[in-house]
Amino acid sequence: MTCFASSVISPGSVSIASVLEHVAFETEFAVSDIIGRSRKLHLVRTRYAAAWLARRHTGKTLTQIGRAFGGRDHSTVTHEITRAEQLRGVDDYFCWLTDQLDEQLARVAGEDAAVELADSVIRHLADWRGRPENLPHARYSRRQGMTLWSQLALRVAQETMA
Repeated sequence: MTCFASSVISPGSVSIASVLEHVAFETEFAVSDIIGRSRKLHLVRTRYAAAWLARRHTGKTLTQIGRAFGGRDHSTVTHEITRAEQLRGVDDYFCWLTDQLDEQLARVAGEDAAVELADSVIRHLADWRGRPENLPHARYSRRQGMTLWSQLALRVAQETMA
């Protein structure tokens, strides 16, 4: 079994809470169940996947991840991550699940970064004349939401991030 987890990750681009919420949503478990003390196999494996993803995407220490996972010790988190890596090598479903979650989190992180960059571009352009509606050719409308400049800045940011 070969797993294809994305190798290009920007650690620190996602919070531990976001990882837990995403894993909970995709696996249809509550976050409280994932970080709880249950030793049921389906919850333990989900916890392993969440710990592995948290380590890959958050840039947080094992101690910080352990605290977010219900006050676990760093050595417990190390065990969970090691176990997840072992399962990825032998369990096709676990490998598929972690690959899917990894790819989705990487995409979410990239979209968040693109939106953040677009917001920054808009702020700098707005500083040029003080207000977004003063930008040349801007079609600004509070009812319509995103302006032409916002859309352009978002597109540029997405292309830059790609």
